[in-house]
Amino acid sequence: MLLRILEMVLPARRGERRLTFTLFFHSLFAVGAFLTGRTVRDALFLAHGERAQLAWMYVASAIFVTLSGLLYGRYAARLRRDLMALVSASLFGAVFIMLWAAERFQLPGIYNIIYVAVEVMGALVLVQFWTLANELFNAREAKRLYGFIGAGGTFANIFIGLVGAGIAKRFGTASLLLMCALLLLITGVASYAAGRLGRQRLFARAASGKPSPARRSGGASRVLNDAHLRSVAILSAITFFTTTLIDFQFKVVAADKLQGDELAAYFGYFSAAVGVLALGLQLFGTSRLLNRAGVIGSLAVLPVSLALGDVALLIFPVLWAASMAKGADTLFRYSVNDATTQILYLPVPAQVRVSAKAFIDGVVKPLAIGLAGLALAGYRTFLGGDPYRLAWVSLFSVSAVLSLAASSLSL
Repeated sequence: MLLRILEMVLPARRGERRLTFTLFFHSLFAVGAFLTGRTVRDALFLAHGERAQLAWMYVASAIFVTLSGLLYGRYAARLRRDLMALVSASLFGAVFIMLWAAERFQLPGIYNIIYVAVEVMGALVLVQFWTLANELFNAREAKRLYGFIGAGGTFANIFIGLVGAGIAKRFGTASLLLMCALLLLITGVASYAAGRLGRQRLFARAASGKPSPARRSGGASRVLNDAHLRSVAILSAITFFTTTLIDFQFKVVAADKLQGDELAAYFGYFSAAVGVLALGLQLFGTSRLLNRAGVIGSLAVLPVSLALGDVALLIFPVLWAASMAKGADTLFRYSVNDATTQILYLPVPAQVRVSAKAFIDGVVKPLAIGLAGLALAGYRTFLGGDPYRLAWVSLFSVSAVLSLAASSLSL
């Protein structure tokens, strides 16, 4: 029954369906692992750590994600995408099993370690997923199929969010670490299956590549020397700076109202509720939006929705308003914005794309998050830390995203 429903809404042609279905499930489990990891790390950290340290956790996460991104970028272009994703997911799965055991013994600093480990895992697993997808489809196929493939992440918010909330209430928040490990192992299997199904496409893409100096240059130099990639990097930096502020607002307000397992359950139910709204958008709206509004119009969806959420938070400084602002981020970032952002890389030569994307996703984005963390630490120290007033700053950042998308990017 599910297969028939998927075939009805799937814009794939013969020869593409099995691969597209596999990437759909790859997206579901990859986003699900990251979602589950964030739920458990936020609930545990806010329950056992000091909230004053939250801003600094953004900084610590940025440092480690940047280091892992630099390391990944050195080898990303040399190894098969599907095998690299399989190995990475398996290793992270083992790490989360060890973190679960360490949390049971209350090892010193364990909640800080979990916080950073989740962010590193999410950054690498999602980068590898989209890198593999970009190797398997060309630009025309991507515009037609990425909306559906990205819907796997939306299903993760609904299905895995509800399952995670139930597990947290029944077995405790820490049990979600084991759930995260299981999802990562399934993610690795899905990646390997996608590589097997798209083997001819991967071989054809590799055979069509021509050695050039561009291939030997690093991601940083390619981004700095290419006007289009510079715009993509700046756009990513401003976007993640803004969404970090909104994430901080949401966590602080929610932690003031809820405690312990109730907080973890709320995060799970919140993800499920947003996922229900995003499902129809992802299945029936993203591809149509890309075709009709183009890349620029699609990129505007996230900042406009964030602006509306910020306005609501300024008018109604309560939990539901903070949830609305965060919901706008979750609703559109993992649906329209993710699918659209991947298309920005398609005009870049395939030999350059991997290293450039690894640099932007693994270095530029975490640096933006780290800067946001430093700004939040200063804001908390010198201006009292009122989470609601931060909406003014994010409104300014949103206007910068819109201006850049309209003036600098052309596809």
